[in-house]
Amino acid sequence: MTVLTEETQLGSVLCSFAEHDEFGYSPSIVSRALAVLASGVQSLSGYLDPPLQDRVSRLPLDWLCILERDPVVRSATEQALSDEAHAGTVAPDCALSELLTEILDSLARRSDQHSTGEAMPQLPTVAAMTGTWRIGPPAISDAVHVLSPNMEDSPVSSTFWRMFREFIHDSEHPEDELLSPAPKHVDVLQTALNTLCEVVPELASGVFAHAPTLCIVTDDCTFKSMSHRQFPGTIFLSERSLDSVWTTADALLHEALHHKLLDLHLISSMVRAEVAGDDFPMVVSPWNAPPNEWILGRALFAFHVYAHLTAFAACARVRRSDSSPSVSELAQMQSVAGRRAHYLGSRVVEVGEPVLSPRGHRLCQWLMHQTMALDDGSFALGPI
Repeated sequence: MTVLTEETQLGSVLCSFAEHDEFGYSPSIVSRALAVLASGVQSLSGYLDPPLQDRVSRLPLDWLCILERDPVVRSATEQALSDEAHAGTVAPDCALSELLTEILDSLARRSDQHSTGEAMPQLPTVAAMTGTWRIGPPAISDAVHVLSPNMEDSPVSSTFWRMFREFIHDSEHPEDELLSPAPKHVDVLQTALNTLCEVVPELASGVFAHAPTLCIVTDDCTFKSMSHRQFPGTIFLSERSLDSVWTTADALLHEALHHKLLDLHLISSMVRAEVAGDDFPMVVSPWNAPPNEWILGRALFAFHVYAHLTAFAACARVRRSDSSPSVSELAQMQSVAGRRAHYLGSRVVEVGEPVLSPRGHRLCQWLMHQTMALDDGSFALGPI
């Protein structure tokens, strides 16, 4: 494949990843996901104390959509929706209630400057209340913040800390702590985002709308980077993951893509509604040591990431950055990511036939098509 042909092929794949009507275009995906959550808040308001219930009922839907852009508000919303689904009720003093009360109180303090019918005021957010570092080059259309947790700042910050501690307590790494970002952390994150904008501007410009908040965790944690559906829109990074700009860039893209697929799931599930959790098939990940069986959903998320990382490595070979590894290392990264994407896509389609929804099948077909467009003939060969 000539350099010109490869660049053209890469451009086509990246255009599809960034602009595909159903699975690629981040602004539309995020807007639709936020609308689902905003409607969820309206449906949950009946569980809140009557005074708060009345205040929430008077908020326009577009204001609720803006509030749901805040990852901490969104986490509390999804937690409340999960409680309702599993327990049939939501506690009136839930985290969502605390957050909405604090935010609406803050908004009320500004009300003297905004009469009815005037332009919507700037809504207070958890990010603004707890203190953050704003990072990211202008090419990234949505703000990316590094959260600086401070329990003394406001009740909102305290609520976030409690949610995080409850999550960590039940996890495999209960000793982890959130850290306030040091200037050196911010510098590495800023450079990593700049690198992504140089190498894959098509993806970088939109994907962080799905993950606008970064949190730094103590260096003794068991992961380098992590995302979890309980903290939508939030990427957790260990200090050691920030040692290398390239490693950080790879981790940021990897986790942001997970959040993008979470948003796609929120709009419309990739699996059939009638399928019970126990009925999900398993997919072996042979590059991991046993136990290495993944439930279908996890395999689908990995397939989604590896398909994009194949394009990321291919782009880095063509569009060099100061932070890029050597060409030979990038070729190896592209080959490994491509083989894993090919393997996972084939297995997910094969074992997931009775489980995937029509939309899930379309997603797999689209991802496989983009992956194979970058195949140099090695994706179906060699170790994965």
